[in-house]
Amino acid sequence: MVDVMDKALGKIRWITSIFKDYWQHALALSLFLLIIGVVYWRDLEILIDEALHSEALSHVLLMPFFVGVLLYWKRDSFKAALAFDSLRKKSERMFFDELVGLSLCLIAFLIYWYGSYTFYPLEYHMLSLPIFVAGAVLILFNLKALKAFAVPLVLLVFLVPIPSEVAYTLGGSLANLNTQVSYTLLKGLGVPVALNTTYGSPTITLAKPQEVPISFTVGVACSGIYMLTAFFMFAVFLAAIVQASPIKLYKPPPLKKP
Repeated sequence: MVDVMDKALGKIRWITSIFKDYWQHALALSLFLLIIGVVYWRDLEILIDEALHSEALSHVLLMPFFVGVLLYWKRDSFKAALAFDSLRKKSERMFFDELVGLSLCLIAFLIYWYGSYTFYPLEYHMLSLPIFVAGAVLILFNLKALKAFAVPLVLLVFLVPIPSEVAYTLGGSLANLNTQVSYTLLKGLGVPVALNTTYGSPTITLAKPQEVPISFTVGVACSGIYMLTAFFMFAVFLAAIVQASPIKLYKPPPLKKP
Protein backbone atom coordinates (compact mmCIF):
# COMPACT_ATOMS: atom_id res chain seq x y z
CA MET A 1 0.00 0.00 0.00
CA VAL A 2 2.87 2.34 0.85
CA ASP A 3 4.57 1.59 -2.48
CA VAL A 4 1.38 2.43 -4.36
CA MET A 5 1.06 5.74 -2.50
CA ASP A 6 4.69 6.59 -3.21
CA LYS A 7 4.23 5.87 -6.92
CA ALA A 8 1.08 8.00 -7.02
CA LEU A 9 2.83 10.87 -5.24
CA GLY A 10 5.76 10.54 -7.65
CA LYS A 11 3.42 10.80 -10.61
CA ILE A 12 1.78 13.90 -9.12
CA ARG A 13 5.18 15.53 -8.51
CA TRP A 14 6.22 14.71 -12.08
CA ILE A 15 3.05 16.23 -13.54
CA THR A 16 3.49 19.31 -11.33
CA SER A 17 7.11 19.77 -12.40
CA ILE A 18 6.15 19.40 -16.07
CA PHE A 19 3.42 22.01 -15.64
CA LYS A 20 5.83 24.40 -13.89
CA ASP A 21 8.40 24.02 -16.66
CA TYR A 22 5.98 24.27 -19.56
CA TRP A 23 3.03 26.19 -18.15
CA GLN A 24 3.21 28.71 -20.98
CA HIS A 25 3.01 25.91 -23.56
CA ALA A 26 0.14 24.28 -21.65
CA LEU A 27 -1.78 27.55 -21.51
CA ALA A 28 -1.19 28.25 -25.19
CA LEU A 29 -2.18 24.69 -26.11
CA SER A 30 -5.40 25.00 -24.12
CA LEU A 31 -6.21 28.25 -25.91
CA PHE A 32 -5.40 26.61 -29.24
CA LEU A 33 -7.76 23.69 -28.56
CA LEU A 34 -10.44 26.15 -27.47
CA ILE A 35 -10.10 28.04 -30.76
CA ILE A 36 -10.42 24.80 -32.74
CA GLY A 37 -13.49 23.84 -30.74
CA VAL A 38 -15.16 27.22 -31.28
CA VAL A 39 -14.30 27.60 -34.97
CA TYR A 40 -14.63 24.01 -36.19
CA TRP A 41 -17.24 22.62 -33.80
CA ARG A 42 -20.14 22.95 -36.23
CA ASP A 43 -18.15 21.43 -39.10
CA LEU A 44 -16.96 18.52 -36.95
CA GLU A 45 -20.53 17.91 -35.82
CA ILE A 46 -21.73 17.74 -39.42
CA LEU A 47 -18.78 15.52 -40.35
CA ILE A 48 -19.49 13.02 -37.56
CA ASP A 49 -23.17 12.91 -38.48
CA GLU A 50 -22.26 12.22 -42.12
CA ALA A 51 -19.78 9.54 -41.06
CA LEU A 52 -22.48 7.77 -39.04
CA HIS A 53 -25.01 7.79 -41.87
CA SER A 54 -22.93 7.74 -45.07
CA GLU A 55 -20.41 5.19 -46.27
CA ALA A 56 -18.50 7.96 -48.07
CA LEU A 57 -17.15 9.24 -44.73
CA SER A 58 -17.30 6.12 -42.58
CA HIS A 59 -13.47 6.04 -42.40
CA VAL A 60 -13.60 9.26 -40.35
CA LEU A 61 -14.79 7.22 -37.35
CA LEU A 62 -11.34 5.59 -37.16
CA MET A 63 -9.51 8.92 -37.22
CA PRO A 64 -9.45 9.56 -33.42
CA PHE A 65 -7.95 6.11 -32.82
CA PHE A 66 -5.26 6.47 -35.49
CA VAL A 67 -4.28 10.00 -34.45
CA GLY A 68 -4.32 9.09 -30.75
CA VAL A 69 -2.03 6.10 -31.25
CA LEU A 70 0.43 8.11 -33.33
CA LEU A 71 0.48 10.97 -30.84
CA TYR A 72 1.18 8.48 -28.05
CA TRP A 73 4.06 6.91 -29.95
CA LYS A 74 5.49 10.34 -30.81
CA ARG A 75 5.40 11.58 -27.22
CA ASP A 76 9.16 11.12 -26.74
CA SER A 77 9.92 13.14 -29.87
CA PHE A 78 7.54 15.84 -28.67
CA LYS A 79 9.20 15.94 -25.23
CA ALA A 80 12.58 16.30 -26.91
CA ALA A 81 11.23 19.16 -29.01
CA LEU A 82 9.94 20.90 -25.87
CA ALA A 83 13.28 20.43 -24.12
CA PHE A 84 15.09 21.83 -27.14
CA ASP A 85 12.72 24.79 -27.24
CA SER A 86 13.30 25.58 -23.56
CA LEU A 87 17.10 25.46 -23.88
CA ARG A 88 17.59 27.62 -26.92
CA LYS A 89 17.41 31.38 -26.71
CA LYS A 90 15.43 33.70 -28.91
CA SER A 91 17.06 33.57 -32.31
CA GLU A 92 16.32 34.31 -35.93
CA ARG A 93 15.33 30.66 -36.38
CA MET A 94 12.60 30.98 -33.75
CA PHE A 95 11.26 34.15 -35.34
CA PHE A 96 11.31 32.39 -38.70
CA ASP A 97 9.26 29.48 -37.30
CA GLU A 98 6.74 31.89 -35.81
CA LEU A 99 6.54 33.85 -39.07
CA VAL A 100 5.90 30.70 -41.09
CA GLY A 101 3.34 29.57 -38.51
CA LEU A 102 1.50 32.88 -38.71
CA SER A 103 1.52 32.63 -42.51
CA LEU A 104 0.02 29.14 -42.37
CA CYS A 105 -2.68 30.29 -39.94
CA LEU A 106 -3.49 33.20 -42.26
CA ILE A 107 -3.72 30.83 -45.25
CA ALA A 108 -6.02 28.56 -43.23
CA PHE A 109 -8.21 31.54 -42.34
CA LEU A 110 -8.44 32.61 -45.99
CA ILE A 111 -9.37 29.08 -47.10
CA TYR A 112 -12.00 28.88 -44.35
CA TRP A 113 -13.40 32.30 -45.24
CA TYR A 114 -13.45 31.57 -48.98
CA GLY A 115 -15.07 28.18 -48.46
CA SER A 116 -17.90 29.75 -46.48
CA TYR A 117 -19.09 31.45 -49.67
CA THR A 118 -18.90 28.41 -51.95
CA PHE A 119 -21.12 25.39 -52.52
CA TYR A 120 -18.65 23.20 -50.61
CA PRO A 121 -18.10 24.93 -47.24
CA LEU A 122 -17.47 21.71 -45.31
CA GLU A 123 -14.74 20.60 -47.71
CA TYR A 124 -12.91 23.94 -47.53
CA HIS A 125 -13.30 24.19 -43.77
CA MET A 126 -11.84 20.73 -43.21
CA LEU A 127 -9.04 21.49 -45.65
CA SER A 128 -8.06 24.50 -43.59
CA LEU A 129 -7.88 22.47 -40.35
CA PRO A 130 -4.51 20.66 -40.89
CA ILE A 131 -2.99 23.90 -42.23
CA PHE A 132 -4.14 25.78 -39.15
CA VAL A 133 -2.87 23.04 -36.82
CA ALA A 134 0.55 23.03 -38.56
CA GLY A 135 0.82 26.80 -38.20
CA ALA A 136 -0.21 26.70 -34.55
CA VAL A 137 2.39 24.01 -33.79
CA LEU A 138 5.10 26.18 -35.35
CA ILE A 139 3.99 29.21 -33.34
CA LEU A 140 3.62 27.42 -30.01
CA PHE A 141 6.59 25.06 -30.30
CA ASN A 142 9.13 24.67 -33.11
CA LEU A 143 9.92 22.88 -36.33
CA LYS A 144 11.00 19.71 -34.52
CA ALA A 145 7.57 19.42 -32.93
CA LEU A 146 5.97 19.87 -36.35
CA LYS A 147 8.13 17.08 -37.76
CA ALA A 148 7.07 14.84 -34.86
CA PHE A 149 3.41 15.53 -35.68
CA ALA A 150 3.82 15.25 -39.46
CA VAL A 151 1.98 11.93 -39.89
CA PRO A 152 -1.02 12.87 -37.67
CA LEU A 153 -1.31 16.09 -39.67
CA VAL A 154 -1.34 14.10 -42.91
CA LEU A 155 -4.13 11.94 -41.49
CA LEU A 156 -6.19 15.07 -40.82
CA VAL A 157 -6.32 15.61 -44.60
CA PHE A 158 -8.56 12.54 -44.83
CA LEU A 159 -11.19 14.49 -42.88
CA VAL A 160 -11.84 16.45 -46.07
CA PRO A 161 -14.91 14.98 -47.84
CA ILE A 162 -14.37 14.16 -51.49
CA PRO A 163 -16.29 16.71 -53.64
CA SER A 164 -19.18 15.15 -55.51
CA GLU A 165 -17.74 15.99 -58.96
CA VAL A 166 -14.43 14.36 -58.10
CA ALA A 167 -16.17 11.37 -56.51
CA TYR A 168 -18.38 10.82 -59.55
CA THR A 169 -15.48 11.25 -61.99
CA LEU A 170 -13.12 8.88 -60.19
CA GLY A 171 -15.94 6.56 -59.19
CA GLY A 172 -17.17 6.39 -62.77
CA SER A 173 -13.69 5.49 -64.03
CA LEU A 174 -13.32 2.80 -61.37
CA ALA A 175 -16.82 1.48 -62.12
CA ASN A 176 -16.00 1.16 -65.82
CA LEU A 177 -12.74 -0.60 -65.02
CA ASN A 178 -14.39 -3.01 -62.57
CA THR A 179 -17.20 -3.74 -65.03
CA GLN A 180 -14.80 -4.40 -67.90
CA VAL A 181 -12.74 -6.79 -65.78
CA SER A 182 -15.85 -8.60 -64.49
CA TYR A 183 -17.30 -8.87 -68.00
CA THR A 184 -14.03 -10.26 -69.37
CA LEU A 185 -13.80 -12.88 -66.61
CA LEU A 186 -17.44 -13.94 -66.98
CA LYS A 187 -17.16 -14.10 -70.75
CA GLY A 188 -14.01 -16.21 -70.45
CA LEU A 189 -15.89 -18.65 -68.18
CA GLY A 190 -18.61 -19.02 -70.76
CA VAL A 191 -21.32 -17.17 -68.85
CA PRO A 192 -23.92 -15.59 -71.22
CA VAL A 193 -23.46 -11.93 -70.32
CA ALA A 194 -23.63 -8.66 -72.25
CA LEU A 195 -22.03 -5.31 -71.42
CA ASN A 196 -23.77 -1.98 -71.86
CA THR A 197 -21.81 1.27 -71.28
CA THR A 198 -23.82 3.56 -73.53
CA TYR A 199 -25.89 5.49 -70.98
CA GLY A 200 -25.34 6.05 -67.27
CA SER A 201 -23.50 3.54 -65.13
CA PRO A 202 -22.04 0.44 -66.82
CA THR A 203 -24.38 -2.53 -66.72
CA ILE A 204 -23.76 -6.26 -67.09
CA THR A 205 -26.80 -8.20 -68.30
CA LEU A 206 -27.08 -11.89 -67.55
CA ALA A 207 -29.14 -13.73 -70.17
CA LYS A 208 -31.24 -16.65 -68.92
CA PRO A 209 -33.11 -18.96 -71.33
CA GLN A 210 -36.88 -18.39 -71.34
CA GLU A 211 -36.59 -15.90 -68.51
CA VAL A 212 -36.19 -12.18 -68.11
CA PRO A 213 -32.51 -11.09 -68.26
CA ILE A 214 -30.98 -9.90 -65.00
CA SER A 215 -29.08 -6.61 -65.02
CA PHE A 216 -26.24 -5.69 -62.65
CA THR A 217 -25.38 -1.99 -62.53
CA VAL A 218 -22.08 -0.85 -61.02
CA GLY A 219 -22.56 2.66 -59.65
CA VAL A 220 -20.28 5.04 -57.80
CA ALA A 221 -21.11 3.47 -54.43
CA CYS A 222 -20.03 0.06 -55.75
CA SER A 223 -16.95 1.31 -57.60
CA GLY A 224 -14.64 1.14 -54.58
CA ILE A 225 -13.80 4.86 -54.40
CA TYR A 226 -14.80 5.10 -50.73
CA MET A 227 -13.02 1.89 -49.80
CA LEU A 228 -9.92 3.17 -51.61
CA THR A 229 -9.96 6.35 -49.52
CA ALA A 230 -10.11 4.32 -46.30
CA PHE A 231 -7.33 2.08 -47.63
CA PHE A 232 -5.04 5.06 -48.29
CA MET A 233 -5.71 6.39 -44.79
CA PHE A 234 -4.87 3.01 -43.26
CA ALA A 235 -1.75 2.79 -45.47
CA VAL A 236 -0.46 6.11 -44.07
CA PHE A 237 -1.12 4.89 -40.53
CA LEU A 238 0.57 1.54 -41.23
CA ALA A 239 3.58 3.25 -42.81
CA ALA A 240 4.04 5.29 -39.64
CA ILE A 241 3.80 2.16 -37.51
CA VAL A 242 6.36 0.08 -39.41
CA GLN A 243 8.94 2.85 -39.00
CA ALA A 244 9.09 1.98 -35.30
CA SER A 245 10.94 -1.25 -34.62
CA PRO A 246 9.44 -3.84 -32.26
CA ILE A 247 12.14 -2.95 -29.74
CA LYS A 248 10.88 0.64 -29.61
CA LEU A 249 7.28 -0.42 -29.32
CA TYR A 250 7.88 -2.80 -26.42
CA LYS A 251 10.79 -2.86 -24.03
CA PRO A 252 10.77 -5.92 -21.79
CA PRO A 253 11.82 -5.37 -18.18
CA PRO A 254 15.42 -6.26 -17.36
CA LEU A 255 16.01 -9.72 -15.96
CA LYS A 256 16.98 -9.85 -12.31
CA LYS A 257 19.98 -11.94 -11.41
CA PRO A 258 19.31 -14.61 -8.80
